Amino acid sequence: MRKWTYLVAALLMGGVSTSLTSCIDNDEPAGITDLRGAKAELLRAKAQVELAEAAIRNANAAIQQAKADYLQEKVAQEKLTTDYLTAKNEDKKIALQQQAALREQTYLAQLYAAQTAAKQAELDYQTALAKIEISLATVKDDAYAEALYDLLNNKAFNYQKYKVSIDPTTNKVTVEKDGTATGTVQGLIGLSKELATVKQDLANVIQQNLILGYKFDKDALKNDVAVEVEVKKAELAVSEKTLAELKEIIGISLDDFEAKYQEIADKKKEAENNKTNVSIEKAKDLAENYDGKAQELKNKRAAESEFTFDIPADVQDGFYQIVNNAKTDADTEYSNWETTNPSATDEQKEAKKKELGIPTYETILKLATVNAEGEYAFTNGMKVNATAATKQDIIEAVKEDVEEKAEAQDVALLEQDMKLAEEAETELKKTFDAAEKTWKAAAAAYDKAYKADKYHITGQSEYDVVKGAVETYNNSDKSAADQTALINAYKKYLNGDGTLEGRTKLDGFKPADNINIATATADNLSARLAAFLAANDDDRFGTAAPTMNGGYYKALTEAADDFGVTDVQRTAYTYEEWTAAQETSTTLPGATSGTATFNYFTAMDEHAEAVKAYEDAANVADWVTLLANIEKVEEAVLAETNALQLEEAALDKVKAEIEAKYAVQDATYDAEATSYGEILDAMAAAVPDVDNSLGVITQANYDQAIANLKAKIASYEGASLSETDGTITLGTISQKKQEVALYENLLKGLEDGSYQAEEEILKNYNDALIEAYNMQIEVLQALFDKANAQKDSYMEALTGGSTSTPVEPETPAEGEETPAE
Repeated sequence: MRKWTYLVAALLMGGVSTSLTSCIDNDEPAGITDLRGAKAELLRAKAQVELAEAAIRNANAAIQQAKADYLQEKVAQEKLTTDYLTAKNEDKKIALQQQAALREQTYLAQLYAAQTAAKQAELDYQTALAKIEISLATVKDDAYAEALYDLLNNKAFNYQKYKVSIDPTTNKVTVEKDGTATGTVQGLIGLSKELATVKQDLANVIQQNLILGYKFDKDALKNDVAVEVEVKKAELAVSEKTLAELKEIIGISLDDFEAKYQEIADKKKEAENNKTNVSIEKAKDLAENYDGKAQELKNKRAAESEFTFDIPADVQDGFYQIVNNAKTDADTEYSNWETTNPSATDEQKEAKKKELGIPTYETILKLATVNAEGEYAFTNGMKVNATAATKQDIIEAVKEDVEEKAEAQDVALLEQDMKLAEEAETELKKTFDAAEKTWKAAAAAYDKAYKADKYHITGQSEYDVVKGAVETYNNSDKSAADQTALINAYKKYLNGDGTLEGRTKLDGFKPADNINIATATADNLSARLAAFLAANDDDRFGTAAPTMNGGYYKALTEAADDFGVTDVQRTAYTYEEWTAAQETSTTLPGATSGTATFNYFTAMDEHAEAVKAYEDAANVADWVTLLANIEKVEEAVLAETNALQLEEAALDKVKAEIEAKYAVQDATYDAEATSYGEILDAMAAAVPDVDNSLGVITQANYDQAIANLKAKIASYEGASLSETDGTITLGTISQKKQEVALYENLLKGLEDGSYQAEEEILKNYNDALIEAYNMQIEVLQALFDKANAQKDSYMEALTGGSTSTPVEPETPAEGEETPAE
């Protein structure tokens, strides 16, 4: 049958016509019409794929050029660094720094452009594949269509994984195969995404290494350590000078002690003044060469600019929900922060909200309008103002969900799931309706009897009436007539009288035989009456409210339990009430798992979710477009953020150079002021207070001061051993010498390469990652090229009308190495 269909289709599509003179209906059969439409859709999708593949080839060429340029840029940056270090003129140094930053930004701009083009081409390719997949849903019972669908979605592609490792002792970085570890991706669609992801990862590492290379300056680090060596030497010199001063003071007589005290106080004051003057000079230098630029950078970081991207109409409601979820997460994080920071000021609270992007989320959500069905739309676009940091945070918050929506789905399977969910909902609606009908009938029967026996009127119910009859009997002469009246009242209570239903029908109450005077005989009446009068009310009449487990009440409770309401309810729950309860994570009383209400409303939820999943899959091209739009903005935001990082790195260098200029003087004067202060504290025991309350120096006070000074000398020269834990505390001189040696060794390690800074190790690690990514790309590219060629073969067969059996693509034999191996 399929061959005949293809034959007729070939004739029709090939332009062959036959004139028919009879009055036969010449309309095309539905199958031929479907086939013609399917082929047209596939041809359009095929053309779109070819355009995307051409764009991918161009983008790959741009990425390859960027990789080559990266190596050249590294050489250029290293030369600029050498020129900078050898330059003697300060203006020349500044010019070389600016040139390095400009080259850096120019290269990164080219790399961003290549990345953006590659991402757009890849997303166009994904969109085209998604359209092929949708078109295939209209091609029934065709081997090529099935083979192509399997290639796009299900075929497993395995590839060798690589790893980067660092030797913890030598810090050597190596790239090698990760043993027998392999990665697996499903379908050409998955393979294409994996290849694109690795390419983007490669570009990101290149970016990171360039920025790190600019921010990390090993020679600047050497200079910093060299300055620290001089600082520690200056502190050591002051400590040695202080020790000499202490030894001199202990030889001073009592008569000269106060004058020496004043001399030390003057030296302390001088050191403090010198320190203040250095601080003033440093502040002036910073103000002239750093502070203004730092404020400008701060303003740039705080500056808001337009944040916008197009959102296809069919996914605007979905995007609104994603943003709303992101805002909910941010609100939760803020609430947790507020709980742990109860003393936060209003200003701090607003700053935290801004940091989390809450005001921007709110602004975005306010831009949306909602229709009668509760669906949101950005009819006037999505456009807000935000800082670069906020833009980056929001993109990170929503991008993953958009990526998930942009994943190609099995539309046919989702359509089947949607139909199954609809059928399940329809069947459960029947069960729901039947249970509701049973419940309403049981409730009506119970309510009728309840009202007939006047249980709704306090003091007038049959329960109250029969209790009154017992009370009347107890107060009577207990004659035969009185007994008969009591028995008749009790019979009426239990069984009704034609108008009343009676308690037994109402809730199944039946007294024990030995007290049931309603069924007593002449032989047992006396015994039963005595037992009846002695029994308690619950045994004689049941509970005050007719809720025993029988009669109409039992039927009501069973029907209510089955339907999913409480026994006192007389109105069924609505789906709106169910949805509201779900949103607040609460449970509707009675509507528990297994009830008709629970099952039906759950089925409605599942049907709605299935419809949404199908619509999302049907709109995958729009989600892919939205993702492309977001990623274009993301590239611009990344470029803006990186530019700010480069500017910050340049400013950090300026600040470090200024601070290094004053570091030794600052450390010297600070150490002097501290040391003189310690000497004064030791001498104070012998010196009269300011108000002369001690009068002249006494021998005892002088002796105490000398003892204090000797203890201070010991703290400078000696070392102490803790009797508690055996810890040795070095004396001040030894400690300062140790610090000088430590920094001298660090400087030596930096100069001879035996010590590597963390940033240097990271750069080497990133270089190894770049190598590993290139290996991975080569492996994946080989798989992709082969699978893509097979896709072209299937497409040609489908759009050209071939009916031969599909040929499976060749796969490397087990153990056969890919080009990268």
